Amino acid sequence: MERRILKIQMLGCFSLEYDGKELVLDRNKVSKTTQLFQLILLHSQDGGIFKVALIEALYGRSDVENKNGSLNNTIFRLRKQLYPYKWRNVYLGS
Repeated sequence: MERRILKIQMLGCFSLEYDGKELVLDRNKVSKTTQLFQLILLHSQDGGIFKVALIEALYGRSDVENKNGSLNNTIFRLRKQLYPYKWRNVYLGS
């Protein structure tokens, strides 16, 4: 089985490298998709993060009318962006 490595830089400028290539999640490094991925990474060791906490972290201060729907849309976009990298074992539930 081939082993692929994900390198994550969280301090300073956030960056991802997968299998030796830069992984770009969205148009910029402060998008909701990137922020969601960062939150998932930060909480992966302690059993994950509740949906309510994700909504608060991503949309707490904004005037988004349907925060739950916005989170579901962001999860969809993140899944779509990760799919080409064949991350079939990554669980992004809604």
